[in-house]
Amino acid sequence: MKKIIWISSYPKSGNTWMRFLLANYFFNHKMEFDRKIIKYIDRLHFPDAISKRNKENKLDFNQIAKFWIPTQEKFKVENGQVAFLKNHNANISIGGNKYTNENFTIATIYVVRDPRDVVVSGHNYFGSNYDKLIKSICDDKFFTILDDKDKGNLEVISTWDTHFKSWTQTMPNIPKIIIRYEDLISNTEKVFNETIVFLSKILKFQIDNQKIKFSVENSKFEKLSKMEDEEGFKENLGNAQKFFRKGETNQYQNILTKDQIETINQKFKNEMKYLKYL
Repeated sequence: MKKIIWISSYPKSGNTWMRFLLANYFFNHKMEFDRKIIKYIDRLHFPDAISKRNKENKLDFNQIAKFWIPTQEKFKVENGQVAFLKNHNANISIGGNKYTNENFTIATIYVVRDPRDVVVSGHNYFGSNYDKLIKSICDDKFFTILDDKDKGNLEVISTWDTHFKSWTQTMPNIPKIIIRYEDLISNTEKVFNETIVFLSKILKFQIDNQKIKFSVENSKFEKLSKMEDEEGFKENLGNAQKFFRKGETNQYQNILTKDQIETINQKFKNEMKYLKYL
């Protein structure tokens, strides 16, 4: 029954970058730059019924949650017993329905980013103003449609701290690795190597150091940004200037006001201290 390795994160925290890294390592058999390699790591697709209900404005949290486990029960893994799935949904329970559980999960890779920079990146991606985004990441009822073309791509996000704890402090028997986006930027090869070591112990494969270097080289932010300039990127919602915009840390320092920064710092003080953001 176990078949899913979740790549989970709050939106705009480095999930797509990690997917490129992993897809290049596990699926790029030709060992050459492949713009479409990320297709091998997709999300969980919900049935048309959830999209239809959403279009008719007949969808609430309880109805969304009822699809979570049944969709995983029906999910088929091609060419093996394991699948990497991207995810922004908080691993929470609604109306007695859990997002996922230990029956379906092999491991969790959680990518976390300073919430102050999440707000800045979210502003450029979603087009919302900073105060609205700060309110959203502090709202336990926050959810979003991450794809205008697919109204079934609904994810219940919740607050930034609840999201973090929901994936890192639940499912006690499931192996987990926490990756700070900031560390991934400062030392990509080291952090990705640690990720592959983590997975090798679970999936029992021999580590290929050449593929690690290849994956890092072909997932560089500069390459992905250039790729988007030349061909676009399908996961860009269209209202963002660019999906691969800057890939920087501490952007908030010159953008958010002192009051906005203090609101975030106070709301998520414990988790931010634990993650060394404060």
